[in-house]
Amino acid sequence: MKEIRINPSIESLSGAFGAVVFRHVWTCTFLLHRPNLRGVLRSIAQLASQERFRQARLYARSALGDPLVGELYRRVVTGPGQRASAIAVRNFMLAPQVDRLDLSA
Repeated sequence: MKEIRINPSIESLSGAFGAVVFRHVWTCTFLLHRPNLRGVLRSIAQLASQERFRQARLYARSALGDPLVGELYRRVVTGPGQRASAIAVRNFMLAPQVDRLDLSA
């Protein structure tokens, strides 16, 4: 991919303008062609995946809206480029793995 220097006044653009999409990731801004998805039929698995991701985003929005849970997610953020909403989505998508359960108490 070619690298170009962008005027600082438009360096943090994101969104679409005509057939071009501006995407800001970390400290870089990318200019991409807008994908043409007209007439594309999605498989059942793709639709299920989209629905699961939609539910994950709804969970993240509600979790971050809760004062206590939202504060926990914000404390987990450790570095630049990391977002509490992305961590909440990841927590929804990855089910916890229980190796051992002690019910003796």
